Amino acid sequence: MMVIVACGAKKLDREARARDLYVGPYFKACLAYAMEIAPAKDIFILSAKHGLIGINDHIEPYDKKFGDPFSVTEFSLTEYVEFCGLLDEKVIVLGGRKYVGLCRKVWKKLEAPLEGKGGLGTQIAWMRSQTKSHNAIDS
Repeated sequence: MMVIVACGAKKLDREARARDLYVGPYFKACLAYAMEIAPAKDIFILSAKHGLIGINDHIEPYDKKFGDPFSVTEFSLTEYVEFCGLLDEKVIVLGGRKYVGLCRKVWKKLEAPLEGKGGLGTQIAWMRSQTKSHNAIDS
C-alpha cells in the first residue's frame, strides 16, 4: 500500500526534507493522517515539480503548480510509476480534486477518503478526528 499526499503552496524558503518543506495546515493535516495509516516508507508526496517523492527526500523550494510548463503530467507520472513497478499498488490519495483526478488517471482503483468531505476546513477537521495526536498536525 502507498499513501500519496498532495504537496502544498506554502513552503519554507530553504532546502528541507519534503515532509518539512511544505508548511501549510492542509498539508500538515494530510501528512499527520497519512502517518496514522501507513509507515513513513510508504508515504509519498505528489509534487507538481518533482512527481512522487519520499517524505524524507530533501528538496529545494519551488513555485510550480500542475498545468504550469514543465510540471508533472499524467504521462510523466504514469511513466515513473510503471518504471518503479508501482502500478498495481493499493493507493490512498489525500488531497483535493486535482490531485485525486491526476492519480485516477494512473491508478484506476484508488481510495480518496477526503472526497465528499466538503471544503478544506471540513477535511482538516475530519483528518484531525482520525489522528491520535492532534498536536502533530500543528507542530
